[in-house]
Amino acid sequence: MTQMSLNFSPSLPGSLPGAMPRARAHRDDTAPAQQAAAKHNRTGKAGAHAQIVLRCVKATPGLTAAEIGQRTGLGHVEAQRRLSDLKRGRGPSYIALVEKGVTKICTVKGSNMTTWHPTEYA
Repeated sequence: MTQMSLNFSPSLPGSLPGAMPRARAHRDDTAPAQQAAAKHNRTGKAGAHAQIVLRCVKATPGLTAAEIGQRTGLGHVEAQRRLSDLKRGRGPSYIALVEKGVTKICTVKGSNMTTWHPTEYA
């Protein structure tokens, strides 16, 4: 199996620094979960991982979160979290950069999963 090689710049072309979605914790999450989300944002990992996921979705539309996680090396859970952030959007207008597609049998998990596609704004 080959891992997708991704070379990315600190921010997407035409975007403002820090404009990528931020990791979010739920309001009822425990203090450690809140702290972990804050650290993910503070260190820049959330934004960097969102860029990696977005580039993968743009390069190969129609993959599941698990397939994206495998190709990028981020893993299924991190890819799913960043897809959720990218679906919520970024910037003052919160424009979604990815959208859900049809479901298919995932080649990684072997179960029916949602596919992901870039929006016209990605």
